Amino acid sequence: GATWDQITYSDSDVSASKSIKVANDETRALSMETDFAYGLGDFGTPFDNPLIFSAGLFSTIQEAIDFAPVGSTINVEPGIYYEALSINKSLTLLGPGITDELNLATINSECSQTVGIMASNVIISGFDMTEDGCNSETVVYIGTNLQDVTITENIIRDGYYGVYTNGSANTIIQNNEIMYNTYGIYLTGDINGSQITGNNIHDNGEGISVSGATFNTFSITNNQVV
Repeated sequence: GATWDQITYSDSDVSASKSIKVANDETRALSMETDFAYGLGDFGTPFDNPLIFSAGLFSTIQEAIDFAPVGSTINVEPGIYYEALSINKSLTLLGPGITDELNLATINSECSQTVGIMASNVIISGFDMTEDGCNSETVVYIGTNLQDVTITENIIRDGYYGVYTNGSANTIIQNNEIMYNTYGIYLTGDINGSQITGNNIHDNGEGISVSGATFNTFSITNNQVV
């Protein structure tokens, strides 16, 4: 994990800047919001308040997720990340976007589930996510009894399920490119209030599948399924 053994501040009334030496001995700048300029407590533990920082401070994205307090925003730099992610707290995970294929943040789980979401109020945006073409596992799994999970503007590919939501209400799956999966999007359980909109879903065995689902309101709009 990260070691907080170099701390510097500047103009703490407005913002704070920290230089942090992490486990892989890389030192990078960390920009923090104003609320977090007033003391860190124990340097070896996460902050008590949410913050915005770069996953480049850590050796893996998962390390950043584990360290971040609830409500944080984690910005991930372009690159290929060979790891499977487990998200068990509310947070926002932001990649660099998917419009420039030379500057993607690719999460490659190498034949295992790529991203497992087990908490409400999670946003994932701007990633290329793949199970590496094994087509045996789920790329994005959204767990049971959750709500307000948003998956937007990602590339989701090469899995058995592209996105599998297993009883998550108010889920938004929006403006993604979902391709080369056995099932593009698969929804089951309580999906009340969920929205599937604006996705480009192509070259999958099945595009959008809804099975054993319960809902009062649910919408599938403006998707291109080919």
